[in-house]
Amino acid sequence: MSFLKLVPGKVWMAVLALGLTIVGWFINEHRIDTLQAERDSALDGLQRANELVTEWRGVSEQLGTNLNNARRERAEAEEAVKALQAELIEQAADYQPIRQRIEDAPDTDDGPVAPVLRDTLERLP
Repeated sequence: MSFLKLVPGKVWMAVLALGLTIVGWFINEHRIDTLQAERDSALDGLQRANELVTEWRGVSEQLGTNLNNARRERAEAEEAVKALQAELIEQAADYQPIRQRIEDAPDTDDGPVAPVLRDTLERLP
């Protein structure tokens, strides 16, 4: 008789069930380890993504500040240009009667003028 026949069938079924349970447990442990590694990798990726979001949020806020500063400087520059234009218009209005008086003066009022003075007067606005 063989050894296998000496052991009852129920014992073999129990050994087989125990073996399958142990194999299943090892497979399950391996799957758990794999899932934990995937989870840890995903958490690392999430942490890096959050760091990038924080970094880019800071960059965005700085760019927003720069944009607001540029807009303010542009508005100030536009106001300065308007003020300068108004001043130039006022100066032109002040010079207009003088120019008209010079143009209306008779030829007898003309006389010798130093070249540097003539050149300077001609360059006046």
